[in-house]
Amino acid sequence: MFLKTDTGTAYIHNFDSLDSEKEIVLFIPGAGMDHRVADLISPNPNIFNKVLSIDLPGHGGSTPTGAKSIQEYANFISNCIKEIDLSGIHLCGHSMGGLVAMELAASNSKLFKSIALFNCQYPLFVGSVLLDGSSRNLDGAADFLTKYGIHKLPKIEKPKKPLVLWEVVFIKKQMEKL
Repeated sequence: MFLKTDTGTAYIHNFDSLDSEKEIVLFIPGAGMDHRVADLISPNPNIFNKVLSIDLPGHGGSTPTGAKSIQEYANFISNCIKEIDLSGIHLCGHSMGGLVAMELAASNSKLFKSIALFNCQYPLFVGSVLLDGSSRNLDGAADFLTKYGIHKLPKIEKPKKPLVLWEVVFIKKQMEKL
């Protein structure tokens, strides 16, 4: 679904399939990635909807907005969440999407039941080869990052069983103490 907001047009993946009786996980992909990563996350379908994902400005189906800071990306996502009237969301972010998720949770904590961050740190370092490649072919960079950055684990690090969303430690309670 494409959503026009005051700050630009956003692509929201899996919005049309939401069941109001099930839990919602909103996934924010990292830099150079898009909504396709959300399809790699498989929460229990008896409890959760398919993972919802909003492409950041200039990523996937979302139009560029001139956003240059984590706060501006978070404002974009926040506007989308308010426009589609969602609350009680399990927020999940990867890499730069995790930084956006932290900013969102800090400024809109009542919207979220929980927050999970994957491979998220500050400062966030990105290799120049990846930055150069993504400037020439963003879609190709997203495919590369999805295939090798998340989907394919080296054999030595491969877990014995896949992680389930509930096995991730949620930090909402710690955030409320801040």
